[in-house]
Amino acid sequence: MYRFVVAVHVLAAVLLTGPAAFVPFLALRGLAGRDAERIRAVGKRTLQLGLLTLVIGALGTAAVSLSDTYRFGTPWVTISVTVYVLALLIDVLALPAILSRAARHVEEAHTASPEVPDTPDDPAAAALAAARVDQHRGRLLALGGLAVGLYALAAVLMAAKPFGN
Repeated sequence: MYRFVVAVHVLAAVLLTGPAAFVPFLALRGLAGRDAERIRAVGKRTLQLGLLTLVIGALGTAAVSLSDTYRFGTPWVTISVTVYVLALLIDVLALPAILSRAARHVEEAHTASPEVPDTPDDPAAAALAAARVDQHRGRLLALGGLAVGLYALAAVLMAAKPFGN
């Protein structure tokens, strides 16, 4: 049973971690094109995929519980769980919030005057909103990159099993 759970855990990690780590970067195209709907959709998908990685966590918990060799006190297990939880928090809490605010600022930057389509009501407000969108791009790159690194570190720790048995 242990080997089966580990195999399903690894399969789930392969199928879910990659998309969860890289989907947030699809919002870069929406930010560049000032497409609020695309940004919002990527934010929702990021949240969904982040939550789906809970399957990986549950299977990992089951695998450690069934193991005769590894325990939750084993250093690489503890570090892996901590790293995974940090990546999960970024994918479920931070990135969707950033993308939601970015979509709102894109809409503010594109608030059109009824007389002249595609012109902002207040040029200063539009410039401020555009600057905020660029700040969100930086936050997305920083936190998205951190999540990718954390998922990669968790995978390496689980494959190499350093720091004792």
